[in-house]
Amino acid sequence: MTSQTPSAPQPPRRHDLDALRGGAMLLGIVLHASLSVAGVPWMIRSEQSSAALEHVFHFIHVFRMPLFFLLSGYFSVMLWQRRGVSGLARQRLLRIGLPLLIGAFTVVPLTETAMEYGMELQRRETRVGTASLPAARTASWTRGEASLSATDLTGAAKRGDLQRLTELLDAGADANAPDKLDLTALHWAAAWGHADACQLLLERGAKISPRDGEGSTPLHTATFFGRADAVRVLLEGGADPDLMDQNGTTPADLVSWSWDETRAGLTRFVAGLLGVPLDETTIEADLAATAAVFQPSAPMRLLDDLARFSLGHLWFLWFLVPLSAALALTLGILGLVGRAAPGTWTVSPAFVALVLVPATAITTAMQRGGLNMPGFGPDTSFTLAIDLHVLLHYAVFFAFGGLVRGADPDTRILTRRWPLLLLMGVAAYWLTIDAALAAPAKQGDDTVLGVMLGESICAWGLVLGSMGLAQAVLTRERHWVRVVADGSYWAYLMHMSLVFVLQGRLAATDLGPWVQVALTCTVTFLAMGASYLILVRPTLIGVLLNGPRGGRAAAQPS
Repeated sequence: MTSQTPSAPQPPRRHDLDALRGGAMLLGIVLHASLSVAGVPWMIRSEQSSAALEHVFHFIHVFRMPLFFLLSGYFSVMLWQRRGVSGLARQRLLRIGLPLLIGAFTVVPLTETAMEYGMELQRRETRVGTASLPAARTASWTRGEASLSATDLTGAAKRGDLQRLTELLDAGADANAPDKLDLTALHWAAAWGHADACQLLLERGAKISPRDGEGSTPLHTATFFGRADAVRVLLEGGADPDLMDQNGTTPADLVSWSWDETRAGLTRFVAGLLGVPLDETTIEADLAATAAVFQPSAPMRLLDDLARFSLGHLWFLWFLVPLSAALALTLGILGLVGRAAPGTWTVSPAFVALVLVPATAITTAMQRGGLNMPGFGPDTSFTLAIDLHVLLHYAVFFAFGGLVRGADPDTRILTRRWPLLLLMGVAAYWLTIDAALAAPAKQGDDTVLGVMLGESICAWGLVLGSMGLAQAVLTRERHWVRVVADGSYWAYLMHMSLVFVLQGRLAATDLGPWVQVALTCTVTFLAMGASYLILVRPTLIGVLLNGPRGGRAAAQPS
């Protein structure tokens, strides 16, 4: 790329890609609205569920944020061509850094409060005070394996029945025998928080760190559920807080997990799966008490607290900070050495197939604990401590977006076969999804390789195909499309609070899953649209998010 300055000819506004960026934002609302009925871990789980909506979630998730980051890289280089490196840095600070800073102390607390209120609405409607899930659904998840007889060692450990434990051990019961879930009695006592039962089992020969099928120890289990007394007994008994499970997670790592939307959803899911009681009114205090047992030093506690600071659904803004900084540095260096623009070969099908697909296949292999866990699409990193493998995944798309702006600014070379690209992405989804949802790493190397390539091909096909589709139908400026695209930034920043409340209200109703999602999306879109037009667009907030209405730059805050 040649060094350009703000005096260079101004590139035309890309109405198609601007609209596509807005569409990616709004798809995030659909994705979040579907989570309560999609059968995946989430804070609020409806009594209704839909396998089709689970596919909707996975299909959107695999390409939406990669598309967003690719467009962000494209628009960033476009902005550099207009304003230079200093202009790029200044605009990113105003449109990304400042909203992130403000949102971290306004939007995030509001979202967390709404999440708690939505969960309380669900508990109130279902007349349950814990994380229990409908019995029929729990039974289907566990295939009846978690409901073992109350007369065996496992049942006594769950109840914390010291007398029965003693009788069974005296009768020759093996304290280390795993049940059908590969969990020992010590695992169950730790999960339920029965510290005295843990102590008895250890005194009667229970191993301190037996592993379940996922490599988790009783200390993992007790720490995950915030059982501080059980954690204390296990640590005093010699449990190693640095032992890793199959995902590379240690009990000490679990202590650092913040109580955000992801952690809440996962905790509720696992508690319901195992039938473990969970009091959501005390869980945060329980987890804090558990963390205190590990007794980190004061400086480490400060660093841990900072690293665990949750950004919720604003994480994408935080990711754009290092990516934009790296881009500005790279462009500055290229400008100093006078490097030429990249050749069109960097946007050829061969480059995509031989370089980009393998690159994101590798980063895909790092997702979900090395593909040990079921799922489809990239992980999400919600805290200030960015997960490097997630950043690397999106960095590939971001960097390529910048290359596209330099080598193929009108994107016609890249997307001229967009119908074929879309078809390829859809086909890769259906060929890969079943294996991905069955924990690929547990099925062998061939399955892992297939999922790596399948997810990568799916993402690139849908990303590039959607760009071509947008170029085919949205090239001409339409006022309403531009207003929607502008408002999408505000809508995405603010939508989660309303989604949580609506999900909590609808969770226990007899409305079907599609009706619940449709209602949630409709109310959210209308509320976000009205608030943008009335409260945001004419004000300084609108200028902060989208620039002056009369002369907005072609580069958007994506």
